[in-house]
Amino acid sequence: MCYEFQDVAGPYAVGEGADGYGKNVADSFENMGGDYGSDYLFDQNQFGNSYIATINVEDNTKDMYVMIVRTFIQAKDEYEEYYQAVIEECSHNLSDERMNKFFIDGVIANYSAAPHLAPWYRTALVYLTHLDLLTDAYGGSIESITQQAIQLSQRLHPANITLSEAESFRDLLQSMWETYYQPATGTATLLTEDMEFKKMIEFGGMNSVDGYVAIMNDLPSPVNLDYLGYSYMSGDVVAVDTDDL
Repeated sequence: MCYEFQDVAGPYAVGEGADGYGKNVADSFENMGGDYGSDYLFDQNQFGNSYIATINVEDNTKDMYVMIVRTFIQAKDEYEEYYQAVIEECSHNLSDERMNKFFIDGVIANYSAAPHLAPWYRTALVYLTHLDLLTDAYGGSIESITQQAIQLSQRLHPANITLSEAESFRDLLQSMWETYYQPATGTATLLTEDMEFKKMIEFGGMNSVDGYVAIMNDLPSPVNLDYLGYSYMSGDVVAVDTDDL
């Protein structure tokens, strides 16, 4: 990030000084340049005028974490509803644990208006996305997550799912919840429980948060745009040789 500013102040006249040091009291360190912009910008031996750059950043990490967990909870709840329908005796064949045609047609029809929201699609994608977020299982590759989600959703589809498959995936969801997101004990929960919502972090400035102090490198040399300058030896206004700038 870069700052561009123009310093307009003056007139550039020598001040009368104070306390025998040629320093305008109003511009002392204690007053932090309170007289900035007056006629006393270039008193002999005065403290320099300065700029303090401050950037306030709102850290929404905790808010984002809560939203991410909510997506998992919603997907988990939606799959639980699907699972409870799958294990109903009238939904599957006892001989092979597969769903009967009546159940398959009915549950698919329930999501005909928005098939992408069906739990066998949505929950598969949400689970694998969270698995990658939590364990880096796919290295953040959206393509890999998508391919794995397609394969998993095919296994969870009403036409293919079995009672054993349905219960196995339910156990995976529950295990992820208990391991990472469960209040008070989940790993991710413990890492974020002390975070603040909408935390303000100040970079630079006078109240910079520890670890966020502004570091300015390679600052250019200042150039006096006026042909008159100031002699630090005498305190007099003198002509500036622009060839020396």
